[in-house]
Amino acid sequence: MDSQLGVSVIRALHIDGIETPPSAFVVPEMSLSSARSDMRRHDFTLTIDNDAMIAMIAPAYAALRDELERDYRQFGGEDELSAAGFPPVEHLSQWPAATEEVLGWYLRDEFLGALTRGTSGPILYWFDESNACEVEDGLIRLSGTCYGKA
Repeated sequence: MDSQLGVSVIRALHIDGIETPPSAFVVPEMSLSSARSDMRRHDFTLTIDNDAMIAMIAPAYAALRDELERDYRQFGGEDELSAAGFPPVEHLSQWPAATEEVLGWYLRDEFLGALTRGTSGPILYWFDESNACEVEDGLIRLSGTCYGKA
């Protein structure tokens, strides 16, 4: 992914309420489970441009949506995306809980991972999980937990 795309999608990153360069944050390719004992827990809020997010995830979201709708019809069960009625990507942000589930879980690597790969600065914080989402004025604020050495 072009590193400039990440810059245009990410509007701000706050770690423990302090504005932090997005280049200091990364989604690890493997779980942090064993490394967490040597790290400190932090809270993050990542502010993302909604229109740029839509453009970035549209193909992956369409495939995910089709697969999950088939599974839902065949096996039942409910998650935030099915509760929202499997909205088209252009309307996903109308359901913040479904948006958090898609960006922070289902398409974590395709979206957050792609945004944070190839950063130029020193990595100080590693994504662990998302747990909340707010949408306002064309911006998505995805919050959660990350870990860092500091």
